[in-house]
Amino acid sequence: MEDLTNSPVDFLGNSLFVGDEVIITEPRYRNFVRGTILKLTEKYAFVKYYTGVIWPRECKQNFKQCIKINP
Repeated sequence: MEDLTNSPVDFLGNSLFVGDEVIITEPRYRNFVRGTILKLTEKYAFVKYYTGVIWPRECKQNFKQCIKINP
């Protein structure tokens, strides 16, 4: 069972964990993209996402800039 006491929460209040699928806004654009959390730090989530190209991109997002797809 996962410890929920210190886990970060997304914009809607859902707990975030490594491997969760989230919706984020693509950096420098206004697109919504689906991504996967790779790493969590104290303030940020590192997310891997695809934008219609073959190779994935990675970005750093604040927890409040993420929305978990399957809570």
